[in-house]
Amino acid sequence: MKAKLSCSFVLILFACACDMVKDCPACMTPPQAFIFNMIDRNSGENLFTNGTFSIDDIQIKDVITQKSVEFDFIDENDLGYINLYSIGWQTEVVNCYVYHNEDLLFTFYVDAVRKSEDCCSFTDYNAIELEGGEFEQDDSWGVYDILL
Repeated sequence: MKAKLSCSFVLILFACACDMVKDCPACMTPPQAFIFNMIDRNSGENLFTNGTFSIDDIQIKDVITQKSVEFDFIDENDLGYINLYSIGWQTEVVNCYVYHNEDLLFTFYVDAVRKSEDCCSFTDYNAIELEGGEFEQDDSWGVYDILL
C-alpha cells in the first residue's frame, strides 16, 4: 500500500511539473547586433560605398589571442556596414581591434552576461566601449557611425 501511495505521489508531482512547464513557454531575445558604419568625416560618405574601403581589407581580431572575430558585411541597398553578430549569445567579455589593412581603426570592448528569467533568456551588458576613434551612435538602430 505504501508503495502505491509513494508511486501515486511521484506521478502527481510529475504531472504538476509538466503543467508548470506548459504555463511557462520558453522565449528568447537575441543579443543586440553591433553594426559599424565607416564614414568619411569630411564628406559624410560611407567609406565602403564610395570605394575607399574594401571589406577584404577589414580585419577584426581579439586583443589577447589575435584570433579573428566573426562578422558579416551588410551591403544591401547601398549600405556598407560591418556587423559583429556573434557577441552576447553567451556570457563573455570581448575585446577586439578593428583594422583596415594594417591600420588600427578602433578598439571595441563588450562585457555581456546571458541571463534567463521568467522563462525568457536575454543579454545584459555590463559595459560597451569603443575607443580610439570618434563615433556617433544611432540609438534607434544601434548603428555606430565611425568618423574617419
